[in-house]
Amino acid sequence: MAPRRTFTVKEKVDIISRLENGENNVDLCKQFGVSHSTISTMWKNRAKIMQCFESKSLKIKKNRNPTHQDIENVLLVWFKAQRSQNVPISGPLLQEKANHFARQLGKTDFKCSESWIYRFRQRHDIVVGKVCGEAAGVSQNDCDNWLRTVLPKLTEGYTDSQIWNADETGLFFKLTPDRTLKFKGEKCTGGKLSKDRITVLVASSMEGEKRKLLVIGKAKKPRCFKNVKTLPVDYEANKKAWMTSEIFEKVLRKWDSELRRHNKKIILFIDNCPAHPHIQKLTNIKLAFLPPNTTSVIQPIDQGIIKTLKSHYRKLLVEKMVNDNENSSTPFAVNILDGIEMLTTAWARVTADTIKKCFSHAGFGKFSTINTNDEDSDDEMDNLPLARLSSAEPTVTDWETYVNIDDQVITTDNLTDNEIIESVLQTQEQEHEDEEHEEEDCNVNEIPTIRDALCAITTLKKYCLFGEASNNLDVEGIMKMEYTLQRAQKSKLKQCTITRFFNKSLV
Repeated sequence: MAPRRTFTVKEKVDIISRLENGENNVDLCKQFGVSHSTISTMWKNRAKIMQCFESKSLKIKKNRNPTHQDIENVLLVWFKAQRSQNVPISGPLLQEKANHFARQLGKTDFKCSESWIYRFRQRHDIVVGKVCGEAAGVSQNDCDNWLRTVLPKLTEGYTDSQIWNADETGLFFKLTPDRTLKFKGEKCTGGKLSKDRITVLVASSMEGEKRKLLVIGKAKKPRCFKNVKTLPVDYEANKKAWMTSEIFEKVLRKWDSELRRHNKKIILFIDNCPAHPHIQKLTNIKLAFLPPNTTSVIQPIDQGIIKTLKSHYRKLLVEKMVNDNENSSTPFAVNILDGIEMLTTAWARVTADTIKKCFSHAGFGKFSTINTNDEDSDDEMDNLPLARLSSAEPTVTDWETYVNIDDQVITTDNLTDNEIIESVLQTQEQEHEDEEHEEEDCNVNEIPTIRDALCAITTLKKYCLFGEASNNLDVEGIMKMEYTLQRAQKSKLKQCTITRFFNKSLV
């Protein structure tokens, strides 16, 4: 009888790594002359074996920060992008990729070891293993089956207010109807048109609650943001104005923290794309990924919520264009701050009823039909700006084409290794930059004083008394705003008086 083979911890780690890399159990049994159960037991106990290996070989290196943070950052971005596409990632592949990125970054002194990869996995809670691939296409039957069998299990225990969906959309925020033909079919991966495009993350609940919009632009600090204290949206930036896995994770961790403070939990449905990584350690957000290639059918945001938002935005933009052309001596222009303000107003006009119908249309809850052309309003006055513009500009396109013009605009992409390195280095550089500017010049906003604001409110109060459409104004809200400003003015005057008193006593 042959003596029983014993393995060192290091040998067991090597065998586990080879299994992770896809080697066959039978081949390893033949090579080492052991039974199938011996190799299977190693695989079953791999977590304990790796922990033992770490404690034996890294006793003096506990809790040490990574020695090559830049390599770690790039490798982590690459890993998240691969896992979001369900690509199987093994330990040896991570090791090979780390060495590759080190060469790309010019780190000649770096050689990735198994222990470095193990610590990398520990720091980021990465479990390396086999991942099953997804089917390339999904039929209507697949959608119906998912809605009937999978969705109820996922949403069990959640109320309508806890069931959320989020998705990105591209927006040509400066686009006027007369330029529609130039932009038609544009995916906007770069070039002259890209400076007119932003990415917007839209999120809402099944009950109709709306999350503050996230806007992603190209400049971190556009010139028009100067003197702006607060924005009505969350704002991020990168060179392509795209959603990235880093931005998405940052947004979700912030949201998760807010929910934790309010002791509320939600389930968030998102689509599978490189910018939507599997985020670990979210305590109050459960991520649920929609089946591939189904978003046009079962993603609520895509059933009319984004279209309604864009329709309201286009109306506001056209109204501004018409009013500027008719009443202003300065030519019509829109910067990203103007776009953000109009986008916020447009989002406020998307009603809870429309959102509920879109969730129903996607198969979430009781089905009801939705007409996305109603855009939350039956007011014929909404069409007047476009009618006035059409009479002056015979080339103006139809409204439907104008609203849907940026449906195919790319909001994220699979990054090459060089693009991953560039994006990580750019993020590090932006942390030290004071200001970035848009390519075009724009006037810096003058800061209104409290007195200016009170004068404007006085004008509003007069309009409430004598104006033709004053019945629709929130008079109580105007009064509250006036009271708040008056208190702020008194507080400022009081501080000024105290300062003068001390200055005089020192003379």
